[in-house]
Amino acid sequence: MITYKEWNKAIIKHIFENCEPGEIVFLNTTPETLKEIAEEEGFNVDDAVESLKEAVRKEVLFANKVELYKIRPVDLQNDQPEKEPTQVAFLALTVLAASQMDSEGSVAPNDYYSRLNHVLFGKLIKKAPAGFYGHEFEWLWIHLLKWSIYQHKVQLYLTVGSSTRRYVWYPISQCLISKHDENKLHAIFKEAELKPGAYLAEKQLLDILCSKKHFKNFQ
Repeated sequence: MITYKEWNKAIIKHIFENCEPGEIVFLNTTPETLKEIAEEEGFNVDDAVESLKEAVRKEVLFANKVELYKIRPVDLQNDQPEKEPTQVAFLALTVLAASQMDSEGSVAPNDYYSRLNHVLFGKLIKKAPAGFYGHEFEWLWIHLLKWSIYQHKVQLYLTVGSSTRRYVWYPISQCLISKHDENKLHAIFKEAELKPGAYLAEKQLLDILCSKKHFKNFQ
């Protein structure tokens, strides 16, 4: 079994190291990204997603409750954190949950907590997991932002969501494209008979986007 610490270090290496100063980075941990990380590190796992889930569950869950203190950085309140952040693997899993929103066949496609409960406990429950406190979760993200700036001179992309999505917006904002939008993108390529990598003049592209037949796929 790949341990939580091993996943934590591997994700940090993949996302934050070898970046150019001033670069904006995303903790965009999709199944494809996790598979790539596992291959880079030589993790002997059949399923990178399941491996990360198992590691996080073993580290963070106790009696069907999230224990965030177990991964809380020792320098949480430091504006210039030096130690390697211990919360990254957990945050990566919360982003994975966000990447699965809007997926076909989902019981609660647009509800973030349902997806989070599913990756943590294997159950679709429409409320925050027990022990998951928004303000503590927010501090883990802010600490990672400060660490990325201080240690690597790069900036983790964090934006403030609406009041109703204040805390869940952090993981959602890390997804470069949602599953819903990805499916729509595939659909418009198919309808317009486009091929990836094909060159289109600006007018051709504009005609496609303005066509009711194709544009409906973005709605």
